[in-house]
Amino acid sequence: MNPSYRQLKAFLAAARFRNFTKASQQMHITQAGLSAMVKELEAQVGCRLLYRTTRLVDLTPEGQAFLPSAEAAVAAIDAALEAVQRVDG
Repeated sequence: MNPSYRQLKAFLAAARFRNFTKASQQMHITQAGLSAMVKELEAQVGCRLLYRTTRLVDLTPEGQAFLPSAEAAVAAIDAALEAVQRVDG
């Protein structure tokens, strides 16, 4: 399993907004692109992380368990990128 930073960010946005349209707008990508990234992440993890209906997006129990680790991973990468930018700046 090798989830990408963008896949994790897509999952976090969908989990935060509970809406693929709003999440995709926040990430400046298409809704189809966001959906594809989340599906790829779910394939890598081996389970569904989000329930999806035409009106609802919600975390599955597996998604709830995965959420804190995804948040920590993205926060760590963001902190590393900021540190590098401070050195270059």
